[in-house]
Amino acid sequence: MSDTIIQDPLQAHVQAAAEAYLAQHSGLQFSNYGDDDTYDKLITIAQLANGDIARNNCLIASRELVEVAEDNSFGGERPHLIAIANEDTYHAAIATWVENDWYVIDFTARQFDPNLPFPLVAQQWTWKETIDGLNENFTAFCKDASDPSSFEDEDAWSDDYFEDED
Repeated sequence: MSDTIIQDPLQAHVQAAAEAYLAQHSGLQFSNYGDDDTYDKLITIAQLANGDIARNNCLIASRELVEVAEDNSFGGERPHLIAIANEDTYHAAIATWVENDWYVIDFTARQFDPNLPFPLVAQQWTWKETIDGLNENFTAFCKDASDPSSFEDEDAWSDDYFEDED
């Protein structure tokens, strides 16, 4: 069995696409906002496999991936920024719609556990439960992690959650 949280055919599809994307774009760079020795220096998406470098880079890495990714980059529709939050903090990743569900691709999950797969790919609720179990008991989904007003109760999640608002 592969190094994944749950194995289902759609997750395996997204995992393979994420790994292929990582292999093709491992040099994708952005400024490091983590709290290690490389703060404010350029790091690559591949370096996020190191949990110390991944720490505090979830938003910048996820935003960069949303900006450069295209439809089917991760096996589904063009990815969207997603986050889970509580009163004190949030954790961001990207999500893609595949057939009938949202799948999350998290390139910075190893900041919580260095033994997690890189990248972590899981169905939306499995991802939330995994991160919850390792961190802060997040209570809300957030459509745009840079805008706390977009935090919503998890019951608000729906198939059209990421539809553009008029």
